[in-house]
Amino acid sequence: MLNTIQPGVFVQPAGAQLRSAPDEKALIKVWGEVGKCLGYPKPDGWRIQIHKQGSDVKLFSRSGKNWTKEFPDIIQVILSQVKDDQIILDTELVGFDRHGRHLAPSKLRDASQYRCYLLDALYLGGEDLTSLPTQKRVRLMKDHLLDSFNDILIFAEYSSIESEDDFVKFYQQCQARKAEGFDGTIIKQLDTQYFTDVLKVKPEETVDAVVVGAERNPQGAIKTLLLAVPCLKRNSWVPITKVARTSTDWHTVWSACEPFIQNDRPDNLEEPPGMPDIWIAPKVVVTVSVTGWQPSKAYQIHGFGARDCVLREDKSPQEATSLEQVLQLAGLSELPEPQQLSLFG
Repeated sequence: MLNTIQPGVFVQPAGAQLRSAPDEKALIKVWGEVGKCLGYPKPDGWRIQIHKQGSDVKLFSRSGKNWTKEFPDIIQVILSQVKDDQIILDTELVGFDRHGRHLAPSKLRDASQYRCYLLDALYLGGEDLTSLPTQKRVRLMKDHLLDSFNDILIFAEYSSIESEDDFVKFYQQCQARKAEGFDGTIIKQLDTQYFTDVLKVKPEETVDAVVVGAERNPQGAIKTLLLAVPCLKRNSWVPITKVARTSTDWHTVWSACEPFIQNDRPDNLEEPPGMPDIWIAPKVVVTVSVTGWQPSKAYQIHGFGARDCVLREDKSPQEATSLEQVLQLAGLSELPEPQQLSLFG
């Protein structure tokens, strides 16, 4: 097999498409999209790509940031448990406090305990596995690393889903495990290669957005943050919602925003719903839950009922949920196009 990737060199991981399934009708619609498949409970943590070359182990975030020095315990587990000299593993690192309670991703670096779930393998046994179908990759990595799994390095709980009833039951089982550190279901089709997008199925609608502005109350304190997502087709940022300070992991989010305060409206930001008191460069990524989506006079598309806004320092602005994905969640067609702009340049 021709090797196209190399341990030690970051590889952009496979993507995920969000599917919201608040009820069984929506879930059955997802089943109609995928058919027979593999699924596992989605761990709620940071996506980490692990590279091992002999005694050298590196940890990369989904955006390629090197986190090796931040998690020495994981390095030690890989060195002591994984015998291969050359590997690339796709994992999710989940944190827990000293009492074993799951910590939100924004608190991961404060964890007393970790679990590192093996989701997929890109390179094992001297071979690039990315072109193999999902079923074969899953079987190979489970067999190849069977003796490596322990209390910290854990194989994702893959299940074979054969029918609509299986799909509904499996999803419900995943939802019942939120306290264990799971926040949805990941679905992979049987015959797809590694770089094919997976489906992330969750009961509520959450998006990854960037902070682009803030408003003050009459006393001068920050009361809301303005959030935007990237429109890939128009190469612009599109405001989608405001989130109140009381619905925000305030200290960590605002501390991350302060270095990016600027005097002028960010480049490529489309018309906001009123001018905020403070402009913020679109550098800080947050995850926010919304009740639903609807067009409005103030927004092209509005995520109403925004809440539970938390910092995602493991994600880059390029990884924010796109406007195209938001429209898909809302069941809407494309919006009118303004002037072409350059987003990430």
